[in-house]
Amino acid sequence: MIELRVAVEQTRRTVACLGARPGASRRPVLAQVARALRALGACAVLLLPAPLSAAVEEAAPEGPVSVTAVVVTTAPTIDGVLDDACWKEATHITDFWREREDEPPIEKTEAWLGHDAEAIYIAFRCHDSKPSEIRAAQKKRQGRVWDDDRVLVFIDVGNTGRNFYSFNVTPIGTQYDNVPGGTSEKIEWKGDWRAAGSVDEEGWSAEIEIPFSILRYPNGQDTFRIWLARILARQDDWCTWPRAFARVWDADNCARWTGLTTPPVPFRCTFMPYALSVLSEDEEDREPLTAGFDVKGTFPNGVVGLGTYNPDFRNLEDVVETIDFTYVERHLPEYRPFFREGEYYFPGGIFYSRRIEDFDLGAKAFGTLGRHQFGVLD
Repeated sequence: MIELRVAVEQTRRTVACLGARPGASRRPVLAQVARALRALGACAVLLLPAPLSAAVEEAAPEGPVSVTAVVVTTAPTIDGVLDDACWKEATHITDFWREREDEPPIEKTEAWLGHDAEAIYIAFRCHDSKPSEIRAAQKKRQGRVWDDDRVLVFIDVGNTGRNFYSFNVTPIGTQYDNVPGGTSEKIEWKGDWRAAGSVDEEGWSAEIEIPFSILRYPNGQDTFRIWLARILARQDDWCTWPRAFARVWDADNCARWTGLTTPPVPFRCTFMPYALSVLSEDEEDREPLTAGFDVKGTFPNGVVGLGTYNPDFRNLEDVVETIDFTYVERHLPEYRPFFREGEYYFPGGIFYSRRIEDFDLGAKAFGTLGRHQFGVLD
């Protein structure tokens, strides 16, 4: 800055001298002006690049992280112990980050990604300096795992940033998942995935196997969006990958998992019949044999169709309805499979399924076609 002031002052004096001596030779003076201007330009060049380059770097955010998919030779044994050969072949991820604090994780976290023709394989190594304080109380699948240590996987198989599958696993292998669009909790309907965890004196590990057959992706899809997280329960702390450089979660910041060799998507059909009869010594309690069925089909483009005949809703778990007095209609959660499947395609403000207590025949379809999502129900 001092050099810049000197150059400016030198230029001012030279120009003033040029104007004060009209009769004098201008060649020496012009040479002085040229030297002063060159000095001024040099100082400007020295001063300006740093802030300008910093502004450019700040204004031009980095693009999403991209990792190339690796096909593993052999599938791992899902037991929570990372001694399988496939983890030496898989993509190794170490750069987890605490987004809320913008600093490295409290405890080191590693992950591995791989796949074969049947499934996606993901492993986590969660180092912990206080293994005795690892929390893993919930043992029920789809139970409340939010107070436990856990790892979380988000996968968008359509690479649109809108529909993410989520898979949670705790240190003892308790699983919790969520299917985009909603689904019945029946394993026979939504499909099964496997996970296991193990705790040792240096932390804990988790292994996950997600079959391609339970994912609704379009034929030929070779890129998924993926986001990984580890939750340290005792400090309510999250570390995530990829580093998104933002404190608000944004689907555009998810990593692009490219080069996937996804198997062709066949038409898949699930048929579930039932029969029910009530036998009792009391004639009034007896009921004749009734029967019905549910059928579900998943098409190669990811569209799902369902049909049901004489559904039996009496055997399903339901919420305990509140007895609080109210002047308006209560809106209660829906637990019946026919309505749960694809429920996000039928917004609650438009359609409230709890008004329908029973019916004889039903059909529905939902999914994504091009850039448009749709849902049809009869």
